[in-house]
Amino acid sequence: MPANAVIELRDVDIRRDADIVVHRLSADIVAGRVLAIVSEHTDVTTAIGQVLVGRTEGYRVEGDLVLDRTLVLDEGGQG
Repeated sequence: MPANAVIELRDVDIRRDADIVVHRLSADIVAGRVLAIVSEHTDVTTAIGQVLVGRTEGYRVEGDLVLDRTLVLDEGGQG
C-alpha cells in the first residue's frame, strides 16, 4: 500500500445473487488524488460505490478492503 493510500482494495469480488458484478478489483485510493472508475454498466460502478461506503445489502463481497491501514473486510468477506 502506498504511504498515503487511505483505502486499499485487493482482489475484491462483488456478487449479486448468482451474478458476478465485479471480479478481482484491486486499487489504491490515495489521499489528495482522484480515482475514476468507469464502466459501460452502471451496476458495476454502483456496486463498487455501495461497498466503499459500507452498504453491502444485497451483495456478497469477498477480498481485502483496508481503510486507513485497518483491515475492514478480509478474504472471506467478514468485516
